[in-house]
Amino acid sequence: MTHILIFAPNGHGTSLLAHTFRLCGMNYGRETYGWKDSFYHHLERSDIEKAMEERNWVYIQDVLDSYNHYPSGVVSGLKLTHFRPDNWEFILPILDQYWPECKRFMTIRHPYEMQMRNKLSNIDGTERKVFNIQDQLEIMSFQLELIRKNNFRAVVYPDFWDNMKIIGIVKEAGLSFNHAIFTGNKEEIDSTHAINTKHFVWDKPTRASQEDKDQFEKEQPHLHDKYMELLGQVT
Repeated sequence: MTHILIFAPNGHGTSLLAHTFRLCGMNYGRETYGWKDSFYHHLERSDIEKAMEERNWVYIQDVLDSYNHYPSGVVSGLKLTHFRPDNWEFILPILDQYWPECKRFMTIRHPYEMQMRNKLSNIDGTERKVFNIQDQLEIMSFQLELIRKNNFRAVVYPDFWDNMKIIGIVKEAGLSFNHAIFTGNKEEIDSTHAINTKHFVWDKPTRASQEDKDQFEKEQPHLHDKYMELLGQVT
């Protein structure tokens, strides 16, 4: 039995990775303890995130253990986005006990695109945290720590879908790649008729061109340098 954890901040492509894995055969646990169908839209276990914030280890262990009852050969797991060191320190011992061979993945994204995401959200009225340079530096430092010390596999969003490296990531997860993901015009990777699912536009207005990245390097050299250090850990 293979378990998978996707752990990364909101807005970094976690939903695209989660649904890519789903379309390639990953089971997110509809039969597991505490499941609600509302989780299916983003494939995010908000019940576990709530339990992490409350330090409710009993609930989390019950959920993780319920995944262990799937038949041999099933690839199953979950996605979490309450991306903080204190949450990781809390859940790590529980993961080690109940999912000791868990495969760990995180998505990373160019800070320019995060900046644009916040700007566009402010324009359309969506409430988001103000883009903060120190926050971004801390996120990337934590990502580096998880890659170097906790065996996380970094997936670059959206680059790995553009250059097809996502195929290798899917295979590392123990899944078989579904080439139907790349059919059509790439505007969506799932049907509108699938149960409570999500659509993903690949060519979003937040996407950074090389010119954007070059300009960002001049304007935000510290963020650029930290991101390049992070990219240096990606294979």
